[in-house]
Amino acid sequence: KRFTAEAGQEAQRSLQEFLKQLEGAMKRVADLKTALQERKQQMQRAEAISQVEAVEALAAKVTENGAEISDEAKLAEMPFEQIRAAGDVCRSCYLEAQQVMHVAQDVLTMRQIEAKKADDDNESADLARLQQRLRSAMQKIS
Repeated sequence: KRFTAEAGQEAQRSLQEFLKQLEGAMKRVADLKTALQERKQQMQRAEAISQVEAVEALAAKVTENGAEISDEAKLAEMPFEQIRAAGDVCRSCYLEAQQVMHVAQDVLTMRQIEAKKADDDNESADLARLQQRLRSAMQKIS
């Protein structure tokens, strides 16, 4: 049985309407993918910054605790137990800083690789600045 001209035109109109809906949905999916990618980059950037700030805070703590036992005049006045306790605190801060530093380095390296693959010069420059901050904190720890 053949379709009538009216049935064919109605089918054609329905097809065009569904195609428009499909195009709208595909555009929405593309927009959501773009937004998701931007959010992912923002979260990864925030994680990298957070890791570097944690290393910087621990470096300051190590420096502060180390200053207490690096002054010979203070050491001469301190009892042995207090020197030992200060050394233990300094050592534990140092070990914690080393651990956090390695995690931060891994996060930065991963982000730098992704930025290089994406050919994102701004992101690469930001990550290079974070890398420099991390190196500076590492020098304070050493």
